[in-house]
Amino acid sequence: MKLGVFEAQSLDQVMAARKGHTTGFDYLRIGLSLAVLFVHCLWISDVAGWQWLWSSWTGPVERSILPAFFILSGYLVLGSLFRNSMPQFVALRVVRLVPALAVEIVLTALGFGLVFTTLSTSDYLRSPEFHAYFLNIIGYIHYTLPGVFGGQQLNVQLWTIPYELECYVLIVTLALLGLVQRRKLLLSLLIFGAVAGAALSYRNGWPTLQSVVSGRVLVLGFLAGMTIYQFRDRIPYNKYVFLASCAATYMLFAIPHMNFLGVIPLAYATVYFGTLKLPKVPFGDLSYGVYLFHFPIAFTLYQVSGGALAWWELTPLVIAITGLFAMGSWTLIEHPTLKRKKQVLAFVDRAMATLMPRNRKARQAPLSPSNARWVAVMAAPAKAANDAESPALHLVDTADIA
Repeated sequence: MKLGVFEAQSLDQVMAARKGHTTGFDYLRIGLSLAVLFVHCLWISDVAGWQWLWSSWTGPVERSILPAFFILSGYLVLGSLFRNSMPQFVALRVVRLVPALAVEIVLTALGFGLVFTTLSTSDYLRSPEFHAYFLNIIGYIHYTLPGVFGGQQLNVQLWTIPYELECYVLIVTLALLGLVQRRKLLLSLLIFGAVAGAALSYRNGWPTLQSVVSGRVLVLGFLAGMTIYQFRDRIPYNKYVFLASCAATYMLFAIPHMNFLGVIPLAYATVYFGTLKLPKVPFGDLSYGVYLFHFPIAFTLYQVSGGALAWWELTPLVIAITGLFAMGSWTLIEHPTLKRKKQVLAFVDRAMATLMPRNRKARQAPLSPSNARWVAVMAAPAKAANDAESPALHLVDTADIA
C-alpha cells in the first residue's frame, strides 16, 4: 500500500504476518483498566487534584480512556460477530459479561453491604433498595445500598454498562438489517455521528471539559472501532499515521464538544497499538475484574481510613487488593466460563435447531421470502465487507471474550 512517499502494509496484512497473534490488545485492556482505577482513586481522595487532572494539560489523555475502551470493544466484537451466528454471538456476549458482573454485585451487596450498613441485618435484607441493587446484573444500574456509607455511591464504574448494552443493540440491529457488511455506510454513519454529535453538544451544552465524557461519545467510539475493522484492508499500518492520530486526538479532546470528532483519530491509534506484537501478558486477562471491583474497594478503604488516605497511598493499596479480586474472578469465573465456549455454542445450536422453522421436521411448508431471510440471518455468521477468511477474523483476542 502506497502512503505518499512511504510504503505501508495494511492492518490486515500485519495481522496476516503475525497470524492473528497480537498482544497489544491485552496491554491496552489492562492499561486502560488501571488508568480508570487511578482516576477514581484520585477522585475519591482528592477532588481538587482530580479537577486539575481533568481540566489541565492532562485532561485530553484522561478523556480518551473510556472512548478507547469502547473502540477496542467495537473492533474486536465485530470480529466475533463474523465468526458466529447471531444467536451464538449474543450468547457469547452474555457468558462473557454477566457471570463476573453478577459475582461483583453479590459480593458488594452481601459482603461490603452487610459489614458496613448501619441497619440491622433483617432491615437491610428487607430493604427495597437492597433488592433493587441486584438489577445491576441486567444493566439497570443502582449505585447505593441501604445504610452503607450514608447512601453514597458504591459502584460508580458501572455507569458505562447501559451504553455498552446500547452498542450491542446497535451491532445486532445493523447485522439483522444486513447493514454491518456495508462498510461505506458504516463510515458515513460514523462521520455523520461525529459531526452531529459535536454540533448538538455545542447547542445543548452537553458535558464538556469540566464534567464527564458523554455516553454518546462512547457509543460513537464503538462504531469507530467497527468501521476500522471493516476497512482494515485499506487502512495503512504506519507509525507516522499513528503519531499524527495521537496528536489529533489530543487536540480534539482538548476542545469543548470536539470529543465526538476526536474518536476518529483515537480509533486508529487504539487499533494500531492493539496490533503490536508484545511479550505475552503472563497473568491472563484481569482487565474486566479490575474494572468491576476497583471502585467499591477504593471507596471502602477511603471510608474506613476516615478520609485520611492520600491518593498516592490509596492507589497502590487498591491496585494490590483489586488485583487479588481480579485474579480470583479470572481464575474461578471468567476463564472457566470461556473454556466452555464450545459447549455454549453447541447448546445454542441445539436450541436453534429446535426453534428455527426450517429445522422443525413436523412442519414442511415452505418459508415465505421474509421468513427465509430471517432464518438465514439468524443461523449463519455475518460476512465481512472485505474478506470473510481474513486473518483478522481469526484474531487471537478476547473479543468473544472482551
